[in-house]
Amino acid sequence: MLRVLAVFLLLFSTSFSQLMSSAEAETIRKAKAYFASGNCSAASEELGKMKRESSDEVIKSAADSMLAECYVIQSDYKGLQKLLEESFQTAKTQNNLQNYIMVSAQVIKNIKSKIERYKILGVSFNDTSLPKEVTKDIEKMREVLEKVIQQSSSLQDTSLLALIEESCATRSSLAKDEYDSNYWKELAEDIKDELRNGRKTIAVVEEEEEINTDKAVGPTLQNRLLNAFQSTTKEETIKVGSLVEYAIKKVSPVYPAVAKQLKISGLVRVEVIVDESGKVTTIKSVSGHPILQTAAVEAIKKWEFKPFTKEGRHVRAEGFVILNFVDE
Repeated sequence: MLRVLAVFLLLFSTSFSQLMSSAEAETIRKAKAYFASGNCSAASEELGKMKRESSDEVIKSAADSMLAECYVIQSDYKGLQKLLEESFQTAKTQNNLQNYIMVSAQVIKNIKSKIERYKILGVSFNDTSLPKEVTKDIEKMREVLEKVIQQSSSLQDTSLLALIEESCATRSSLAKDEYDSNYWKELAEDIKDELRNGRKTIAVVEEEEEINTDKAVGPTLQNRLLNAFQSTTKEETIKVGSLVEYAIKKVSPVYPAVAKQLKISGLVRVEVIVDESGKVTTIKSVSGHPILQTAAVEAIKKWEFKPFTKEGRHVRAEGFVILNFVDE
């Protein structure tokens, strides 16, 4: 991470300035002067102008890095989200990860500085009595970090592991409570495990037949989601396939707030074992987006099914339920 951030210093170096035209050098001189005086708004305008007029990708990347810092200092989260989205789309379509890493690293670095200022002044991030503007600022920082996590994990590149770990750790430091803090720490490990094993972090498909459980979930995540009440009985189990038509009690999952914030939707497939009375006893595997999986499992645990029979006797059944998360 420090090596990535060091690229930002090139903007101020003599060798880097040699890459600029005289007009670009004048623009960056003004931007630095505005930035030094605390006028980040004017600095942002100059940097935006340089991006529009320059044809050099290195110079544009450096301008993006400075813009990220200006936006965080200004609390211009709309501009920050737009900048992240632009660099993310470039990373996706042109396979230009360096610029995305540079921008995201700068965002995280400056949000961490802002967090440190809050802490020095004794402001607690879960204090419900904070002024509305302060609460909004904290929530916006959370949203930006969650966007970085979602984007970087979806790019499916192991070179982003450090970025994912740092963004999750920073988001954890802004936690609303202990559960929220642990959630982001554990999610970082799960995403890292999936990337290292070549598994897809996001498995959103249109047809349920296309869901591949081997690619959708890593062992660490699956173990965390498995039921604590694993069945140890050895009675015969029949395989049914989809269990939806046999359900006599259905419980809709609670759409996770973070999924709504990140605009995450899609299908989650939960494979289960149902006992002789029609109740779920074992969660065998889960596939789908990691942020949606816990909600799906908690809902399926409460489902009940018509008891299955074979040769006149009740038996256990193995099958699956697919839940569709749609942010309406």
